[in-house]
Amino acid sequence: MNKILLTADKSLLNDFHLKQNISQFFYGSGDLLPSWVFKLLVNNPKVENGIVKFAPYSLRKIEAKLIDLGYNVSTISHTQVPKLIQNAKVLGIHSVNPLGMAFNTYLRNFLNEKSEKPKYFFNELIQNKYLKKAKKNGLKIIIGGQGAWQFKHNPDLLAEYGIDCVIIGESELVIDDIITKALNDKKLPTIVNVSNKQIPSLDDISEIKYPSISGCIEIGRGCPRHCKFCEVTKTNLRWYPKSKIEKELIINKISGLKYGILHAEDVFLYGQNSVIPNKKKILDLIGLTQKYYQNIHFTHISVASSLAIPDLIENVMEQILQNQDYLVVEIGIETGSVDLLKKNMESKVKPFNPEQWCNMIYEALGKMHDNMIIPFCSIIFGLPNETISDKEKTLELIKNLKEFRCVLFPVNYIPLGNQKEQRRFSDNMEELDDIEKEICFRCLDHDIKWINNSKKYFYKKSKYRFLIDLLSKIWILQYKRNVSNYKKQLKNK
Repeated sequence: MNKILLTADKSLLNDFHLKQNISQFFYGSGDLLPSWVFKLLVNNPKVENGIVKFAPYSLRKIEAKLIDLGYNVSTISHTQVPKLIQNAKVLGIHSVNPLGMAFNTYLRNFLNEKSEKPKYFFNELIQNKYLKKAKKNGLKIIIGGQGAWQFKHNPDLLAEYGIDCVIIGESELVIDDIITKALNDKKLPTIVNVSNKQIPSLDDISEIKYPSISGCIEIGRGCPRHCKFCEVTKTNLRWYPKSKIEKELIINKISGLKYGILHAEDVFLYGQNSVIPNKKKILDLIGLTQKYYQNIHFTHISVASSLAIPDLIENVMEQILQNQDYLVVEIGIETGSVDLLKKNMESKVKPFNPEQWCNMIYEALGKMHDNMIIPFCSIIFGLPNETISDKEKTLELIKNLKEFRCVLFPVNYIPLGNQKEQRRFSDNMEELDDIEKEICFRCLDHDIKWINNSKKYFYKKSKYRFLIDLLSKIWILQYKRNVSNYKKQLKNK
């Protein structure tokens, strides 16, 4: 058996029974689902020839890099750990929200869920008795992925969990040295913060060798917006050429995947070193993807890029709707306050002016509504220097979104980038002020309406449509009941 193993906990490394239309948004802890629904929808990953058939895209990238460096490596399921870990020298673990710090949507409050849920599955993996036994025999545990930064804020947990090294950032240029040391039983650096000088070029980034969960394909890295609270802003902007993208599309296609997700911080800026989209490049990219996938979705686009050139949304959707009924994307709305926008994310609005922000949101979401784009939009409160007036403007923005088909996620600010200021992280709504509570309630009222209205798009062609319909009805009724009860409890306090 290979001496280097890669894995992730069950919340990340699994096969959704109802893959395409939900896995993108419940990737991680499944916070938006009651625990029983998450367990019902998720099953253990398929294993073929001793390795998992599908794995998280980030894990596939580091697996590919290690293979290209000449290492023998296997990506395995958490279910295989007891059998395989005793002969391993290195275990690399991909993480997204291992300590439950990445966000709090507050939706779990309305499901009577405890805040421990996000880190439950990570704990289940890292506290495995077979892992602990292997540690005594010299196993080195290395943590990476989007959630690795959380251990920098909780260094005491490294010894408790038996973690030898945490890599924060893109690891292509540092992983060789770390793996070499681990295989030779040398001491590893506890925390590796990848510097700007260690950011990999396109040539340093390997193409995946095996298929990714949900057919996810990265089309570029970095972001030109430079929001102060975002970790991505410190990395250089690089776009993959279509030839590099196509190699990965072929890998997923051969595996039998018929759908996929294009990932970037702003898909509409593909191929550009500015904040102005190139319509031809976007349409060519979509055309290339449609050669291999029947249906596609995007991880992120921005309000500003979607409006920066005329008819971009209309032209993109004209091409996409030839093969599918809708497009799902994620968008950062964040705030309705121009003042807060200027303080924390002024470039988010470029090439427009900050004073146009709210009108831009209405225009963009209106076009998306008319062209069958379903955006999942984040709303942040608790940003540095946020005032009561700023929150009131965000609340007013939410009220004005009631006619647009979208899902709103109220999230508590966590500083990931250049900002060091941080208020106490809130796990429940009792710790929020009255305006923040109202923001959450308004978002939930909006979401219940539009999820109920839009659910037919998610399952009408699925063989599981009757099950999904039943679960969605139960889910919505549970939210409605618990939101009503929660409001009553808060009023009586």
